[in-house]
Amino acid sequence: MLQKLHDKSSGWFVKLVLAVIVVVFGGFFGINSYMTEPTETFVAKVNGHEISQSEFRTSFDDYRSRMQRMMGGKVDPQMFEGIERKREVLDHLIDEQLVIEANEKLGIVIPAQRVRDEITRIPAFQTNGQFDKEQYKSLLNAQRMTPTAFEQRVKHDLEVRELQTQLS
Repeated sequence: MLQKLHDKSSGWFVKLVLAVIVVVFGGFFGINSYMTEPTETFVAKVNGHEISQSEFRTSFDDYRSRMQRMMGGKVDPQMFEGIERKREVLDHLIDEQLVIEANEKLGIVIPAQRVRDEITRIPAFQTNGQFDKEQYKSLLNAQRMTPTAFEQRVKHDLEVRELQTQLS
């Protein structure tokens, strides 16, 4: 039975059909991804630095949470649907990136010890006025954040504020 199948599939007609299938599927569907340029997935580019969609989304979500806390949770969700709020958050991200670039040009660096000191002064991480490492870890876990990611966020915030502090 296998011999009959082999004999019938060895003909020139079967080879021609297989060649057409390979050309159609391989040529039109497979090679296309190599011919087209990848789409850009950033929302803004500041002097070569790309602000990604996820970075914008995180910043926008933080902004929305901050506004809801400030207004006691009595915020109209439509307030965040307009382009004005999104543009406001994007402008803020652009400004932050420009400040960070200015820091780099001026040689302003935030030492790791300063980041640690800043974290230990946050009241939410303290018990009886002292930094509590377990409290720190549990609060970060509740926010689904690693200590490294939080340290990066604190460092970023310090970098943004540092130029303004030194200018004043």
